[in-house]
Amino acid sequence: MNILNKQQAKIVASIKEELQLDRPSGMFHSVWFAPQIGVFLYADFAVKHEVMQPLIENGLFVYKGLEKHQGEKMPRYVLSDEYLKK
Repeated sequence: MNILNKQQAKIVASIKEELQLDRPSGMFHSVWFAPQIGVFLYADFAVKHEVMQPLIENGLFVYKGLEKHQGEKMPRYVLSDEYLKK
């Protein structure tokens, strides 16, 4: 896998840290794609496609399904189990 840029590394580190908590918040361990505005969301902040697409293509993030977020159905992505084991 290519070296992560700073923004990618920050998102990954934040999610890994959140998952180590006793009660992780769904908002902080998922990345959502908001089709109505065409951007990814992490912690309800927009994340550029150029940041997330390589992480998805390299298998670091995997599609979890279509779920409701902010009252809208959105594709949800999470860190892959394989990456979490590292």
